[in-house]
Amino acid sequence: MTARTTATIAAAAALLALLSGCGGDAEPGPPVPPPPGAPAGSSTVDTPPPPPAEPPHTVVIEATGNAAVESITSDVNGQVTEEKAVVLPWRKVLTLPSGKGKQTWRIVAKTAKGNLTMVATVDGRPLTRSSGGGTGTGTISSSGSVGGE
Repeated sequence: MTARTTATIAAAAALLALLSGCGGDAEPGPPVPPPPGAPAGSSTVDTPPPPPAEPPHTVVIEATGNAAVESITSDVNGQVTEEKAVVLPWRKVLTLPSGKGKQTWRIVAKTAKGNLTMVATVDGRPLTRSSGGGTGTGTISSSGSVGGE
């Protein structure tokens, strides 16, 4: 055997001896004391963090077409707003919290002559599509809800 081979075998044997000392047969060490200021008898066991909060829902409502829009009224969880003399295309983005029960919305467009299409998506998925038109006045609406499981 060469000196290099002997050194390699000796290093491997030393490594094997170190690794065999890491087995589970050893006596457990002393308990870890609680941090300073902790009540007597308290444990230092880590508890897992709470699960992350669910992200909010994103509702996107878009109105397109050539109708003369007199107004668009939005009712989101009972809070009503109105926009007058709306120019198309129109878009509204609603952010509704998750885990807060049922969240509702309703959008109503009052139109005069022409055509209007209203599309609503929730979290990127299509939910509703409403269309209407003609030579007189009318309303087009879209409504929905999330949550409340």
